Amino acid sequence: MEHQLDPVASIAAAAIEHMNSDHADAVLAYARGLGGIHWAQAAVMTGLSAHGIDLTVSGDGRVATVHIPFIPPLSHANQLRPRLVAMAQQARDRLAAAGDG
Repeated sequence: MEHQLDPVASIAAAAIEHMNSDHADAVLAYARGLGGIHWAQAAVMTGLSAHGIDLTVSGDGRVATVHIPFIPPLSHANQLRPRLVAMAQQARDRLAAAGDG
């Protein structure tokens, strides 16, 4: 199997900046609802690839990092936005179901 360039590499930096500036609430929901870091009070997206997102999370005097995978991995850059939107909804649903949303 030959190595292929990450399909979101060319837009990753812009997407990370956009998510952190315009969708901080979604990034925090990813950390709490999908990453299982319930004590998180703030989260910053630090990495993005076809395989998932990396977050640095802080709160309660603690700092942690978490990788949240895309299942399945993305094969095209145009899959990124709908996947992030779906993941934000999934995270919010989980938090609401846990009484934490």
